[in-house]
Amino acid sequence: MTRLHALACLLLAFISVVLGQETPVLSVRQLNFTGTTSGPSPLSFQVISTSKEGTYVLKWENLAVIDGCRLHLSVAHQSMGTFFHACPEDFKQDRYTNDSDTMYIYPTLPYAGIYTINARFTIFVPAAANITLQPSQTTLYVKVDQGDQAPPQLSLIDQRTLGQALGPNDSFIEPWVYQRQVASLPAPDHNPAQWPTNQTFRAVFGTTSGAITTNYCKLFTVLYYTTNSSAFDIPTNNFQKYLGRDAHILLVGTSGSTRNSQSSYGYRVSESQKWQPFCTVTQAPPPFELTSPKIGFGLYFPDPGTYNVFVQTKINGFLVTSSFPIKVQDPLDVAAGARKGVSDRNLMWGVVATVLVGLSFIPA
Repeated sequence: MTRLHALACLLLAFISVVLGQETPVLSVRQLNFTGTTSGPSPLSFQVISTSKEGTYVLKWENLAVIDGCRLHLSVAHQSMGTFFHACPEDFKQDRYTNDSDTMYIYPTLPYAGIYTINARFTIFVPAAANITLQPSQTTLYVKVDQGDQAPPQLSLIDQRTLGQALGPNDSFIEPWVYQRQVASLPAPDHNPAQWPTNQTFRAVFGTTSGAITTNYCKLFTVLYYTTNSSAFDIPTNNFQKYLGRDAHILLVGTSGSTRNSQSSYGYRVSESQKWQPFCTVTQAPPPFELTSPKIGFGLYFPDPGTYNVFVQTKINGFLVTSSFPIKVQDPLDVAAGARKGVSDRNLMWGVVATVLVGLSFIPA
């Protein structure tokens, strides 16, 4: 696609927003991929715009730079034990110019199985246009047929995990293999004296009261502790920016119609200040809280079923990643259960009342 076509495509998008007409569908498509666990696997992507006018491939210059990256890729293994971020800019291939329309990453995928890829991007808009666009997200999948099987993961809301050391400029010491077991160690029977002090973390997952249902943006939190060699947990607020944010969140559906993904951000939150998330990447963050050991974020569930949420933050110079299971109910089922509970209680009190009335007629 020529540069003129790309600009015309963007102009159509802006006009459609203003006039309420059809908006082009923006998405990411994955090109050829041959997966292996023995070395770097090239993954290539194109950002496309589809409308009645046709399908166009957008170019590198059409994507906005957000947190140092034009195309944010979050990759999670089906075991929910592997999670990493990748950005084409991280892989220096000397091929990204203004007229490039294909983006590459070269990760080493640690296990056989299916990987979910969340691809997020924002169209570049000149500041003079005074237009704010929501990021577009696409869920993709790749399969590695041969390789080691991933170990089973802990399905706990209270976990201990080892932080991962980072190199200069937040680079990874082991290139492109991250958090092989996000909630791996130390196990309860391990000797705390062998736990790395200030590199062992405890993450406690929580949410607000009430059922977790669909079609509602619900607040979730993770409370963080550092653990010393005496197994003593100390609340920590030593959060540091990683890829420009307090925390990165990836929600992955694990069954049926829920097999999609959402990426978003987490923020430091305070117990003393109420914050209602809107489940949009561009929403205003809560009031900055320097002393809180808690990260907060909103999650929206389009369908009932089982999900897994990855939470990744940086503490004391270590990358800390945890994965938590979530069971989402249909609000109609919750309402039906509530009505049944009321009916059961009414029946119980009716029986009690009948018994009491009957007792009142028993001769002395």
